[in-house]
Amino acid sequence: MDLLVLVHVGAGNHQKRHLPDFKALVSRACSQGLSDLISSDLSSTTKALSNTSKLVEASKLTNASYGSSLSYNGKIVNDACVLLKDHASQKFVSFALSNIQNFKYPITRCLNFLLLKEIDVGQFCAGITKPCVFADNHFDYFNINRDRPSDSDDYLLNDGYCNNISLLSSNSINFYRQNEDRFLKNEPIIKDNNVNNNINDTIGILINDSKNSLSHGVSSGGNFFKSDQRIGCAGLIGPSLFNLTSLELPLYEILSSSRKKEFYYEISTMCSGNGEDIIEMDLARFASTYILENLLVSNDEDDLDLSKLLQDSIVKASKRIHLKSFNYQNKNTNADKNANANANSNTNQDKIIYVGVISYIRKFSLKSKKIVWNTILYCHSTESFIFGYKYNSNKTQFMFSSLLDPKRIGVSFSRGEFILK
Repeated sequence: MDLLVLVHVGAGNHQKRHLPDFKALVSRACSQGLSDLISSDLSSTTKALSNTSKLVEASKLTNASYGSSLSYNGKIVNDACVLLKDHASQKFVSFALSNIQNFKYPITRCLNFLLLKEIDVGQFCAGITKPCVFADNHFDYFNINRDRPSDSDDYLLNDGYCNNISLLSSNSINFYRQNEDRFLKNEPIIKDNNVNNNINDTIGILINDSKNSLSHGVSSGGNFFKSDQRIGCAGLIGPSLFNLTSLELPLYEILSSSRKKEFYYEISTMCSGNGEDIIEMDLARFASTYILENLLVSNDEDDLDLSKLLQDSIVKASKRIHLKSFNYQNKNTNADKNANANANSNTNQDKIIYVGVISYIRKFSLKSKKIVWNTILYCHSTESFIFGYKYNSNKTQFMFSSLLDPKRIGVSFSRGEFILK
């Protein structure tokens, strides 16, 4: 078996004094996920994904659900998406939610929508099919007076419901109050480590079960002072989360080799960082495609520096857009005051790549359908990136990666690879 639980708690700027807490959180989440993989059907991965994500999202250390960034109106507003891949059929289902405001667990909220019966989210009489992207305004859409089936699964709509106020942490409230007026006046935000302990972005979880079926989920609270109507990268499949096999690539049909007929590759990628740039780069999809194409034309994965390929894919994707992210920490006060005015500049000068990406790649035998090789890649240009994984019964591996030179945020990278054995 190749049971795997992979958890990342976001790219950003993590305070080193909290590392023991991050390590404990990641270890607890990975252990929870593996313990839930007690059966070989797909439901085991959804249970593991739900319970693992609940632990990560409930922590005040992460920017998802409880304790996450407050919007302009002082609310917790989350985005999330999930992708479930059945290995036997090679097909996936996905669901994405934005504007999640009154639920403790955004990833589980997404899963629950995915599990709803078709009649609850689609009216066949009008030709309306079940959506795969949704703006979550709680019960507004579902309170239409109509007959409900006797076996209605309305309980899924209530699961995790709470008052938005209960999701606010003292740190988030203090930071919001300290900087609300400064934000309105376009003055530099105060970065006080006693108030705003960590800068975190989208969190992500990947689960692989005994049948090699995958469940993925990502969620995020976005930036402080964002608009309630903003949709971040965590609310979209493609930018923040993607899965792809080499069998799906046009290049696979073009290449003809005996090796191609013996094996194929599959990759899952999760992204964190500046959401707007990640969306425009369509980063998870772009990085997945770029890496698989290079694997196809190579004679052997051992000949490739895969983490360098991941870095190259980020750089190439960034050159396709006008970057929006900038390193406000290295700008002087006057520059800070003009930052918003310059945010829409049509030049990438002074702009940075602020992302963290993690990919899980596996190589299958076409004959046996078994994994013959698998690996985890990571690359980030943020100050730090934290993740961990538990593979089969092995001890949880924890990784805190940071840039060697913090002054080169967004222009240099830290990267690496963990081959699973």
